Amino acid sequence: MNPMEFDIQMGRLRNVFGDKNYPDERTKLIWSEVRDLPQYYFAKLCDRFIGDSRQAPILNDFRTEAYQFRLHAKPAKTVEPWKVVNPGCDTCFDTGVFLARSKTNPGPWAFRCACSKGVNDPRKAIPHFTESHRAEFVWADPREFKGGA
Repeated sequence: MNPMEFDIQMGRLRNVFGDKNYPDERTKLIWSEVRDLPQYYFAKLCDRFIGDSRQAPILNDFRTEAYQFRLHAKPAKTVEPWKVVNPGCDTCFDTGVFLARSKTNPGPWAFRCACSKGVNDPRKAIPHFTESHRAEFVWADPREFKGGA
């Protein structure tokens, strides 16, 4: 989720529960707890808070929900390695591996990234992306390949 999507949902909560319940400092703390949640999940969470809560949800409510999501989302992380909690590397999103599209062959190709996770990745069958690959391959958004190549 990006900050703009977060602000939209917090605006909905402010409209229902009032501005005084979500001052800037509390909003920053909530953002720090939920920033890694997918936008669709946070929107559903806000829908539930708006529909079911008589009082404004506080930081602990958001923290509990974020924890529950992370607890149940762990298996999906191994199936879809590009979906990570807190990306640090902009190329591989801290997975050590990224997808590329060949300019001549349309299928996805996996390469190990040059970041520390990619260099130390134990999957030796996945090649490192080198300068020689740069002419033939371009980085590809993993969402392009959802549902098969």
